[in-house]
Parts: sequence; structure tokens; C-alpha cells
Amino acid sequence: MAVLLTAILVPFMVLSSRIIHEGHQYALAIALMPIAASSLRMGPLRAFCYMVTAYVTVDFVLAIMRIGSWGVAHTSLGAVVFIATGAVAYSVVSKSEIKKEIFYNVLCVMAIVQAAFAIFQMSGIDLFLAGYELIMPVVRLLSPTDPIGTLGNPNFLSAYIAFSLPFFLRPGWKWFIFPLLAVVVACKTSGAAFAIACGVAYLFLDKPRHRVYVAAGALVFAAAYIYMDAETVFNSERWMIWYNALEKIVSSPTRIVFGHGLGAATGYSAPLHNEWLQLVFHFGIIGLALAGWFFVQIESGDRMLKASSVIIAVNCLANYPIHLAPSAIVIVIIFGLLERDKLEIMKYKEVTDFVQNGEIPWRKMSVVS
Repeated sequence: MAVLLTAILVPFMVLSSRIIHEGHQYALAIALMPIAASSLRMGPLRAFCYMVTAYVTVDFVLAIMRIGSWGVAHTSLGAVVFIATGAVAYSVVSKSEIKKEIFYNVLCVMAIVQAAFAIFQMSGIDLFLAGYELIMPVVRLLSPTDPIGTLGNPNFLSAYIAFSLPFFLRPGWKWFIFPLLAVVVACKTSGAAFAIACGVAYLFLDKPRHRVYVAAGALVFAAAYIYMDAETVFNSERWMIWYNALEKIVSSPTRIVFGHGLGAATGYSAPLHNEWLQLVFHFGIIGLALAGWFFVQIESGDRMLKASSVIIAVNCLANYPIHLAPSAIVIVIIFGLLERDKLEIMKYKEVTDFVQNGEIPWRKMSVVS
């Protein structure tokens, strides 16, 4: 770690601000990434964070040498700060001793709050914006009756609610499921509906008597929902955005493997509305492989958590929830809890192996207990 940090800091720390404006600050900001990566215990995420460090360093070195653009370097730095913050939050959740039910309760309450705002908004009363306008002027880009919660867009709201829906399958929370689904339907976002259907299908995969019927029913519901909104789905400009992004990705073997870099512009003011494609655009097949590795190594007995991860993965095919702080926080919590489950399972297996070998692992038993 010391060698890595030195390699990152030297190009910037030895240069005065007269040579690179705020060069020292850039160095410290970039150094946050490997520091955050070192706190992660799962291989794919740690490797991804180190890769991000390498990419942002290359962007700045190229800018220093006047080969690259300072605009690209600064965009890259902004992304690094966001990713590093998420990595730190992820590490805190995965190492936390707070009961999972408390996290679940918080996620459920926040989803209910968002849905409550949306219900008022559909009736023409926007409590959130009314309060916000007391502080500063607000630009309204959507219809006054669009359900957006505090997230600014129906797509973002439906995704936010969808990620938390599996945790409403607990006693005392089930009564909220249908009102929340009604809000999702009112958002008219087929991507979230299809993601929820996939999550429901996964939940019932271990129910032999109902497996086929529930899974098929969920997928039929999603297909019917998309069909009802077929004109919007098939005439969406996203198809052209994705096609153009793919053209740029396959423009050369180097781009396919390594992508265009962290600070590279896609050509659109907003993200690509597809987190998987966005990942390949910036990090190539290597980045996609690390993401796939993360999902493959998930190990948990909590089907609610795993169903939520399925919903997230599917929703990311037509949305960009990772780029939005509120939904990104939900994703970080869910994946952090999944890592905690995996670590607990690993510790249990390690203790079991010791016991089977006739040893008494006092330290390890105390850790598990």
C-alpha cells in the first residue's frame, strides 16, 4: 500500500501549485481511492477500486504532459471522490455490528416516505418542492402531477422503491407492498416493473409447489406491462444512445478491453441509462468481469437481500441508479450487508474446519459468537 500511495502522490506532491493548479489537493483526493480500497475485504471490489486509482492517475499524468485534457482529468477526479465515498460507506456497513433488521427498517421507512411524497404529487400537491422553494427558486422540468418523490424523475423513484420492496415481506411491513406497487405502476417505468418481476421470480425459485406459476406469472406481468407501454419502450431514444456507445466501445481492441477511461465523455449530457454499458464504456471488459465476479461470489442465506440484488442488477439495464446519491446509498447498504453475510459464512466454515480437525479455535469461536 505504501508503494502504491507513493507512486500516486509523487507526480503531484513534488510539483508546486504554480506548475499544476491545486496539484497537492489533487494528489490527496486521488490518494483517497487506494486508502478506501484497502478497507474492502472482497477481492472484486478492491481490485475495481485499485483500477479506478490507476485510471485517474493516468488521466492526470496525461494532462500534466499536455497529451490529455484537463477537463477529462477533473471529470475523472469527481468520479473518484464519489466512488471513494461509496467504498468507505460500503466498508462501514460490511463491518458494522448493527442488526440487519435495523438497516431493513430504515430502507423501508425511506421508501414509504418517498411514496408518500409521490402520492401527494399525483394529486397536484408537492410538499417537497413547496418546502424547498422557501429556501431557493426551483425549476420545474416535469408535469406538476408527476410522481417523483425527492428524486426528480419517475424512473429514479420507481427504482428506489423497487430496491427496498423485498424487505417489506417481513411481518408488520407487508401491508405497504400494494400501495408501493401502485406508486411504481403510476410512475409508468417498465424497467422497474420488469426488475421487480425478476426479483419476485427469484424469491420463489425455492418453492417447488409454486415455482413455475409464480415465476411465469411475474414474467408475464412484466411482459404485459412493457407491452402496454410498448410505444414508449420501443421508440425510446435510449436505443440510439446505446447503439452509439457500443460503436465507440468496439472502435478498437484496446477500447473493448480497457474502455475509454474514467473521465471520458460518452457524448451525452446524462449517463447512458444503462449502468452495465456505462461500466464497459469506461472500463472495458475488465470492468465488466470484475462486476460479474462480485455477483458470482455473493454468498448469503438471506433471500430478501439476494432478491434485492437481482432487482438492482436488472434495473441497471435501463437506468442509472448508481449515479444518483439516494439510490446509490441503498445499493451500498444492500451489497455491504451481502458482504457481511459472506464473511460470517466464511468464519463459520473456518471454525467448523478447525473443530473437524480436532482443534479448539478459541479466538475464532469468539469472533463468530
